[in-house]
Amino acid sequence: MIAAVSLYRMKPGHYDEMIAIAINGPDIINNVKGCISAIYYVDREKEEYGSTTIWESIEDYEAFRNSLPAEKMQQLTEWSREPYVLSIYYNVYAS
Repeated sequence: MIAAVSLYRMKPGHYDEMIAIAINGPDIINNVKGCISAIYYVDREKEEYGSTTIWESIEDYEAFRNSLPAEKMQQLTEWSREPYVLSIYYNVYAS
């Protein structure tokens, strides 16, 4: 199992868009091959948006990332005030 932890620091004015992604994200990603669980979070005061997803393998995670529409990733980049942080953890233990 692996964990993918993403953090975006957003420019002001994109909270509602991030809430919409956070609300819909788990339902969408939980049906993706290899996804074990997904948690999304948003903090209005910090203007941060993030997710933690657990995958059966790095290959499943990379296949998911490669399937994301380029325009959606570009939109997140434009909304971000700095490059997003992605951390991959290979030693994951879950109950």
